[in-house]
Amino acid sequence: MRLTVKEAAEINKTTCQAIYNAIKKKLLKAHKNGRKFTINSTELEEYRKMKYSRMKTKVDGKLVFNNEKGFYSIRQASEKLDLHAPSLYYAVRCGYLKSKRVGASWVLYLPDVLDYKEKFVKKTNQE
Repeated sequence: MRLTVKEAAEINKTTCQAIYNAIKKKLLKAHKNGRKFTINSTELEEYRKMKYSRMKTKVDGKLVFNNEKGFYSIRQASEKLDLHAPSLYYAVRCGYLKSKRVGASWVLYLPDVLDYKEKFVKKTNQE
């Protein structure tokens, strides 16, 4: 089945520009009919399988965000513990929250986030 760029973007839950970028970078195969691209549905499915995901990020063969071992991204920790992500970024930058920088990502250890939440978040909400 042939899909338009707009249809592919809707299926992939992204923008048309992201689809065009994937085509340009040769990450997604597309066929040009005149001025319009069409994408085979099987090609789109293959692209979706190989698409980058933070959950799959590895360094030296080990997962960076291994939730089973308690390692989370700032966004994951904020969703899990009902905290605001910008507040966690601020806490990391100010040194209130222990974290580790791995490449371009901040990695948080869940017990450290729970400790931060207990010491700082509840304290500020009570005042």
